Amino acid sequence: MFSMELEDLRRLAKRSPKTGKDTLRELCLIGLLSYFEAFCKDLFASCINICPEMIERLEKRSLSTTIDARRALEFEHAVTRRLGFLLAEKYDFGSARQINAHFTALLLLTPFGKEESVAYDQLLADRNLIVHHGGVFTSSYASQRLEKIEIKSSVYFDSLVIDRKTLLSHIQFLGGIAMNMLRGSHAKMVEYVSQAGVKLDEGTQKAIDYLQWYE
Repeated sequence: MFSMELEDLRRLAKRSPKTGKDTLRELCLIGLLSYFEAFCKDLFASCINICPEMIERLEKRSLSTTIDARRALEFEHAVTRRLGFLLAEKYDFGSARQINAHFTALLLLTPFGKEESVAYDQLLADRNLIVHHGGVFTSSYASQRLEKIEIKSSVYFDSLVIDRKTLLSHIQFLGGIAMNMLRGSHAKMVEYVSQAGVKLDEGTQKAIDYLQWYE
């Protein structure tokens, strides 16, 4: 699903003007960050749905593993295969640090390195500037992202401009992170099942194998 969303964003980006402030590109950036956060939540949840035994790792990291009993009842006997989604709703995947923390707790996997974390946090700052301020530079944004010489003339006057090349680069960046997360999650799932001696039925084994869809 995330791959198809990225392709849709690429098509939209390529239709936009190369330079200048453009509403379509701004909306694409907002969508990109939203889709990626959803991907992270869904991947996290899917790993738990496939192998609920991994919940014990979350408990060891002092992460809450309680769920709303009334919501669980809505799924009746299928609740076991929904546990991951019920838990993922409780966790915040809104930053590189939080994504790293949750995937480290569950899979001993760190999706973002230091440089990737900085780049992702900058993307979030750009998205938030667009969502909350229409892209117009604020003092807090400028203090982190603009050169001092620009602050006096740009803050509360100029706006963030995302050109086509930059947007396509952002799409490529998060697509690469997602691919690495899938590869890493598959490897860590296989490793956990082997080390913990978890017995898998045919359907569950196929579910783990499907994490390799990128191949």
